[in-house]
Amino acid sequence: MRTAFFLLSITLTAFQANAALELKDEYEAWSHYESQDVTTGKPVIIGVADAKSDGDVDTVALRCTYEGVNLLFFKSMKREEPGYQAKASIDNGDAFNVDVWVKGSTHWATMPEKQIETAVKGEKLIVTLQGTSDKEQVTVSLNGFEKMYQVLAPTCKENV
Repeated sequence: MRTAFFLLSITLTAFQANAALELKDEYEAWSHYESQDVTTGKPVIIGVADAKSDGDVDTVALRCTYEGVNLLFFKSMKREEPGYQAKASIDNGDAFNVDVWVKGSTHWATMPEKQIETAVKGEKLIVTLQGTSDKEQVTVSLNGFEKMYQVLAPTCKENV
């Protein structure tokens, strides 16, 4: 859980939110955190889940950005280019592309809107993140994702 708190602290800093991070609720595998944006006064909502990977990622955050609903994966390696397309699947179904943007050593994956309906009904999301010379497969539980998404989605348009 120490990794989750570190992850949330960095994520909230990007939103210019204050340090009043508060656990609001838990939805199966997802934890709902909130803080107030110091500029707008509106709540900043972030969902956090543990992840399983064959590399360094052990926590994933769900948040709103200008691109839509994003998943944040911490990675230990940097990439030269600012982004890439990764492959993802829900419950080992058909693979789809996910746009990933690299900021420092974090990888931000935008969930395609057309995949959200499948995700809310699914059990697990598998994303293959790329490093400079290798790939890392990350599995995130989707148990509780629907409730976390329902809480987060309405705030996306008003906070970005």
